[in-house]
Amino acid sequence: GPILRLLEWGAKCQGEDEERWHGGSVSERGPEMRLPLQLLHRLVLVLLLAFAQGTTSSYYSGSAQVSVAFEPPAAARSTTLTFTIKPADTITSGSLLRFILSRFHKCGYDCTEALQVEQNPYTSDVATWFEANYTLVFTFTNTLATSNSLSLTVSSSQGIRIPSGGLVKDDPLIQYCVEKSCPCSVPAIGSFFSPFPNQPLQLELTHRSDVSSPIDAKLSFYNAMPLQQPDIITVTLPYFYGRSFQDASVAKLPFAISWRNDTYELILRYTSLQPYTSQYHVLDNLFDNIEIFAPSVGIENSFPLVTIQSNAAQGPVPATAMATTNLAGKVRVANVSFCNCSCVFDGFEWMCHRDTPAPGASAELEFVLVFNLNLSHAQKLSIEMLNITAKNQSSIPISIRSIKEFAPGSPSVFWLQQNPYGCLTQAQCSSLQYSSHSIFSQASWSDETKTLEFQLNADIPMNTVIKAVIPQAAGFQIPHNGISTSFHEILLKSSSPQANIELAPFQYVEAVSTFHFFSLSFNPPLPFQRADVKITFSKNTDIFPGDRLALSLAGFHFEVSEFNVSSGSQHRWQGEWRSQDQTLFLASTSHISSSALVSVSLHEIGVLLPLAGVKPRRIATWMTSRHYPVAVQPVENVQPVPAAISNTNLSFSKNNAIGFSSIWFQFTVNMNISSQNFLRLNLQDFSGVPVMNKRVSLYCKDLNSIVLATSSWLPRSYLELVFLDSIGENSSCYVHFDESFQISLPLFETSLSHITFDLFLNGYGNLTKSSFDFVGSISPLLSVSFDYISVQAGKVSSFQLTLSTIDFVLKQGDQISLALKGFFKVGDRLVSQSSLVGQYFESAFYNASSDQLILTINQTLNTYVVKILQDVGIAFPSAGIESNSKVISIEFNTYNYGIIHRYFIPNLPPLGAFYQPVKISFSNPTANQSSSFQLNVSYWRTLKTGDALILSLSGFGRVASSTFLVTSQPSGVFSYCKPLMSTDAISCTVTSQHTIPSAQPFSLSAVQPVVRIPPRGVLLPSSPCVNVSPLCPIALAVSAQEGSVSATPPYFVRNYRPIGTFVSSSVSFLPASPGNVTEITLTFSLSFSMRPTDKLTLLMPYLVPGTATGSFQLGNSSGFQQGRWAAESRGLVFSFESAVSVPAGQEQRVVVPRTSGFSIPAQGISYSLRDQTLLDYVGAEGNIRSTALEYIVLSGRFEGVQLLVSPTIAGAQVNVQVSFRPSMMMNAGSFVRLALRQFVARQASSTISVEVDLNPDLPTSRLLLETGSFSSGELTVYLSENFPAHSLVRLRVPAAIIVSIPFAGISDAIPALLLSSDAVQGPVYGQPVRLQVPPFFMQNLIETSYSSEVTVAVQLQARYDKKWRHVPNGATETRSTMGRASTCT
Repeated sequence: GPILRLLEWGAKCQGEDEERWHGGSVSERGPEMRLPLQLLHRLVLVLLLAFAQGTTSSYYSGSAQVSVAFEPPAAARSTTLTFTIKPADTITSGSLLRFILSRFHKCGYDCTEALQVEQNPYTSDVATWFEANYTLVFTFTNTLATSNSLSLTVSSSQGIRIPSGGLVKDDPLIQYCVEKSCPCSVPAIGSFFSPFPNQPLQLELTHRSDVSSPIDAKLSFYNAMPLQQPDIITVTLPYFYGRSFQDASVAKLPFAISWRNDTYELILRYTSLQPYTSQYHVLDNLFDNIEIFAPSVGIENSFPLVTIQSNAAQGPVPATAMATTNLAGKVRVANVSFCNCSCVFDGFEWMCHRDTPAPGASAELEFVLVFNLNLSHAQKLSIEMLNITAKNQSSIPISIRSIKEFAPGSPSVFWLQQNPYGCLTQAQCSSLQYSSHSIFSQASWSDETKTLEFQLNADIPMNTVIKAVIPQAAGFQIPHNGISTSFHEILLKSSSPQANIELAPFQYVEAVSTFHFFSLSFNPPLPFQRADVKITFSKNTDIFPGDRLALSLAGFHFEVSEFNVSSGSQHRWQGEWRSQDQTLFLASTSHISSSALVSVSLHEIGVLLPLAGVKPRRIATWMTSRHYPVAVQPVENVQPVPAAISNTNLSFSKNNAIGFSSIWFQFTVNMNISSQNFLRLNLQDFSGVPVMNKRVSLYCKDLNSIVLATSSWLPRSYLELVFLDSIGENSSCYVHFDESFQISLPLFETSLSHITFDLFLNGYGNLTKSSFDFVGSISPLLSVSFDYISVQAGKVSSFQLTLSTIDFVLKQGDQISLALKGFFKVGDRLVSQSSLVGQYFESAFYNASSDQLILTINQTLNTYVVKILQDVGIAFPSAGIESNSKVISIEFNTYNYGIIHRYFIPNLPPLGAFYQPVKISFSNPTANQSSSFQLNVSYWRTLKTGDALILSLSGFGRVASSTFLVTSQPSGVFSYCKPLMSTDAISCTVTSQHTIPSAQPFSLSAVQPVVRIPPRGVLLPSSPCVNVSPLCPIALAVSAQEGSVSATPPYFVRNYRPIGTFVSSSVSFLPASPGNVTEITLTFSLSFSMRPTDKLTLLMPYLVPGTATGSFQLGNSSGFQQGRWAAESRGLVFSFESAVSVPAGQEQRVVVPRTSGFSIPAQGISYSLRDQTLLDYVGAEGNIRSTALEYIVLSGRFEGVQLLVSPTIAGAQVNVQVSFRPSMMMNAGSFVRLALRQFVARQASSTISVEVDLNPDLPTSRLLLETGSFSSGELTVYLSENFPAHSLVRLRVPAAIIVSIPFAGISDAIPALLLSSDAVQGPVYGQPVRLQVPPFFMQNLIETSYSSEVTVAVQLQARYDKKWRHVPNGATETRSTMGRASTCT
């Protein structure tokens, strides 16, 4: 009966169901499809499961009033479900209440999970979810009478998601039983998600022209619920802007469109009388005839977040995030970060500190801005910071670098010679009384409007990185509740006719949050004991569901990987232990207010404390959060836990390697250690004679207890104790190893890190490489250094061993034995006849059977050099030498000290080996260009998972700053590489489950361009290489478990095609007038040597061949004879072949005479054609791919010339400054000449240095001190580097040249000075600069009268105040002042 009713009901709803999903045209695909056949299959499965379960449990199937509520009521999102039930029949204790929630999801098909239920008096706190049949089952623990109603709530944190297709009102697919029709009251929930993956919900945006233009939009969605008049779709477009309008119509769209600029809402009101059926719609040309602009920050990675919602009657949709295309804005980068940074002057240096900023405290603010448009001088930028507080200020100095940028990698406290902000004294820094060092003038802050305002003091071209740093002394205070990662209350705007920026949020705002308090305690605090762990902390910002607290607990062991814990009655945490990185994560399932004291206890879940104990600051904590993350910080309040063995002391009866020493070892045991466990002292730098299984006694517990053990001594390895008795907890013990163990102390200086101990506990674990608390003093007798001269694995090599004695005397006849493990002798030449015998040694002998070199001392010295050259004939091991390998040992047979037993030479430089030369090639072998690379290698040993190739590329730039993909042969051996920070190296690791057999050739290739070829190219090494450098640019190292090739000294790669550059290149034409046949002169120099048969080609697509033939004779050309040309698809190409060898850097000239018949085009030659003029070079020592010509030699010009003279007073000595922008690049070595035509100038000093400001209007401005010369009124300034075209150049006439204005003034009728330059890109020949300075005297009136004497009266009216001095006939000088505009006679 129930099955028949079920089938009848399924057939009844079939038509309705098909109409709802594409009108019956949808095929059966995917778990989201509500198709009748699929539905019946699943409901029959539910029914059968119900019958099966009914044999053991009683399901309620009586009548009831049931409603279901959802929060949030959003499709495809986790929701809180609230079931309200009022039964018509009593539900007894032990009964099960089952809800069918078809198409709801949680954990994947065929999974079963327990869910938490909010506490209530009738059911268990746990419900069961069966995903296979979409069933949620509650168990009643008390009887629910018919007069009562009950609400059952399952939180959204349990992860049950509403179907992506939404729900219809009173959806028949939600039932509370299966035996009959048991409907529930269900609200309608709409959806814009399609059941098909190729029908995305998205908004596609494009600019109509540039970033300042309006945008076009295309909206795509699937309305699961039909739309009808007057349903509304609202698309929220944060920070978009445009004039508000209402009910605009767009052709072919059944919507009236409105825009509300104040709420950023685009409203689509459905206007058709016909329902808008459930299907995929694409609203194209949505913004036709409408002007809406994208946010000033653009859109990138769904920021700002665009949402869509609807009030549809048949299923409302709450705000739902929607995918958007990335779109450039006027602002490319807008970031702000904070730092607790400041500097204090200690009388000698600035002591600076940097730390994590704290809520409620002041901080340094750093703004980083990049614009996609040009900004103009005096333009104002405003930044609104709504929650930041500071006092009103009008003159805040701005810096361009944050204190946190200085001394990278150093501790949080460091010292600097100068204050990073530019203030000179502590008082200036504190009072902000110093000048800005930025492209901004001083900033102002209004706390009433919360606005920080800057003014630009220069024009800023687009894409310039602008930094503005506000010092901590300005007092900008972070909110007490911190700053969230989603904190978009920092907004940028600017009003300018040329570059208007509407209110825009910063794309990145550094979150600020920290722990007020954090502590960690254990019970009991004993090593490797099961303990309860108590974590207590408070955070100054709120904790939200999903926030994860992390603790790095190295050495801890958890017996479970997942668990639930609580902090009080209100808050639960989901725990996860990751053994691979030894990190504990606790995820909050509830909201916790800021500053609340949280206490989480890990009780009886099997936490074992480390054998090495626990020390403060060794445990780090952090919190990940979408809102308020906390950075990694050490935990200060940690209850100490002692190590399994502590208070370890090691002392000796001697202090050097002569003879044998006794050893005393004292220690405390903090846990029970049973018999057959053993302790090992790692004494790798000690020597002696082996001793095996010798019985010793340990004296423990105040010497009242004796523990027996056996001990073994392996020289140059370890001294081992195997306990024959157990040792109790808290026992203090000591053991004495007397001289019968024949242990010799280290011969060379040893590091305490080499003297450690291991504890091996059966069934517990190991405590390895633990340091001693105290080690007695050891005096070295020798120091040693080992250096390679010319070394290659498997070949006869030369190297040097230098021994220096310390309190150790060697006499004539003493012998040194060097054991060279893996080395071998080549040839029959006797070692006694080699270069070894002489200054240091009277004889030398090589014992081939033991690979020992025996040297006899010939005199007493402080230093002995064992210099093994090629004539000795000793070859290095074919497999090379690994890092920290022990292949060379030394032993002494002396008259004074007897035998000094064998010691390994420490710190041997590693040496690797490859079976064939390593080859590297580049996909784009062009200097200063991005390129991928391919590496071909054959290695001498097997490479396993985790082994890595380390490729050093000196001078190369990085395109990829993080991990990048590679392909490899054999396939899959390598899958990624990554740059090594703070180095020029790349590491490529053998991927999981792969090995490369020894000697097997393999290759790897970067998928995308990841490096930038150095600007000067990559040439082959021309001399023996020692270090990775531009002369030896490419080296390969191997980090492997079975033998490494270290980067010191590196294996230098020499098998590649060298990449060179043109040091200089230019073309000139004579004549250069349009339409004329011309002589072409190509001048160039190379970064490498030119060799015979090298080939040079020159592409000049704009030239006209005219009467030219395929080959032609060259004019006065150096190193080239005949030339050829061809008309290719890309244009006119000349080719030349060299005939001689020419050193690098030497200038070469190729002249194509006029008789060859090539003509200037009718439109003439412009300097911009240099980008079309391409040079290629193929040579033995360097290759250059299509490189644009550096110069086309044409006439240049100085633009925007300004002549500043101070003071502009006739007769005065003046300062002269000239500023200009060259239309051409001015190359290093060229000059700028100032001919001071109307000035009076003379040289006052023999040396002339001229101050030149380059780009003083930009943050990258530089002050250069250039060399000058002066002759015949002309100042010539020689440039030491390239000045880019259109850069601002400001030049001051130096004090070494005294310049005055004539009393007669300067007339603008003729040039005041002439500017000239010999720049290669375009010389300037006497460009006039004019100036007008009026004469000193405003009026000159001379009256003459003739009597017996001639009286001359001179009337003067002064233009400025002037001091006069009068010395009549050499008498006493008198002084007077003539006032401005006064007249005197």
